[in-house]
Amino acid sequence: MSALFFQSVSKTYPPRSAGVQPFKALDRVTLEVQEGEFFGLLGPNGAGKTTLLKALNGLIPRQGEVLLNREELPEKTHEIVRGGVVLVAEGRQLFGQMTVLENLELGGWLVNKSERLRRIEQVFGDFPKLKERANQLAGTMSGGEQQMVAVAR
Repeated sequence: MSALFFQSVSKTYPPRSAGVQPFKALDRVTLEVQEGEFFGLLGPNGAGKTTLLKALNGLIPRQGEVLLNREELPEKTHEIVRGGVVLVAEGRQLFGQMTVLENLELGGWLVNKSERLRRIEQVFGDFPKLKERANQLAGTMSGGEQQMVAVAR
């Protein structure tokens, strides 16, 4: 079963000035990721990697079909996040003056408290180091540890 499926996803940016042609950043991209798979998105600058991820997360309008667990992915970002799809940007974007636990709690603000607690326990199972550091300020952690918090959030 495909966990994530893109079919003919396209994105064309309008011209920025008179006399300039529209720019097609994505041209009928088809991609399938199976449940439990990890995948990487590689390519040179300007190849459309960021555009594809922004389209997936509802940050820009998209054309084409995107399915998550065989259901059409909503177009509104908050509904996509509620469905479990998030984008971890290159910059970790942590709240450095808040603890690891507080950062994780903020990441689950769209779900009810019991579900948020369940997810945090799952994170602590997946990242035992974060459980050890739950009360540490996120800004005092190493870069790799901060990245763990960002991914877990």
